[in-house]
Amino acid sequence: MAMVSVELKDSFLKQIDELIKKTGKYSSRSEFLKESMRKNLDAQLESAKKFNDFILETERLRAIAKKRGNKGGLLSKEDGEIMAKEYIKKKNKPISS
Repeated sequence: MAMVSVELKDSFLKQIDELIKKTGKYSSRSEFLKESMRKNLDAQLESAKKFNDFILETERLRAIAKKRGNKGGLLSKEDGEIMAKEYIKKKNKPISS
């Protein structure tokens, strides 16, 4: 395991210390920072996965549109609605999810 040193503003450390004292959840600044970094890393990895899934789905939909005669420009409103309905049917959930 490697040790990493970081510089933090005193005001930030004060907030961390207050949180540790109020919650009693963490035994040290180090424990707090390690857990915070793990949570952030998990969130960043999940976000990257969702973005990658979005790109792959976009490419799939672009290929379908091309097969249907789209020349790479914007879809018509009607074509966009058709593609959206197909996407929702495939994923069985709203696009905003």
